[in-house]
Amino acid sequence: MPKFLKSEKVLKKSDFALAYKAQEKYFTKNFFMAFSGGDKRRIGITVSCKVGKAFVRNRIKRVIREFFRLNKELFFIGDTVITARTGAGLLDNAEIRSEIQALVQKKR
Repeated sequence: MPKFLKSEKVLKKSDFALAYKAQEKYFTKNFFMAFSGGDKRRIGITVSCKVGKAFVRNRIKRVIREFFRLNKELFFIGDTVITARTGAGLLDNAEIRSEIQALVQKKR
């Protein structure tokens, strides 16, 4: 089973800012994805307080991380930053996974 390594996380504020400034941006109703180049396949996840309480935000982040861990081959090499929008807190886990998959498919 593939693991989710610390080296696969976007952690620095400057890396998030670089992804947000990049030209490659994709949207669904509840999520936003920005992509910037790099030499490794990494993911960063942001969920605002507007999405819901802490347990809702943490659940969304867990589902996205798990989707990334199981489907790394779908993501391009580089930094992918996924941001949950306001309505994401109302989705169940399957709906979150399907929207993230739709985002990744738009990149292809």
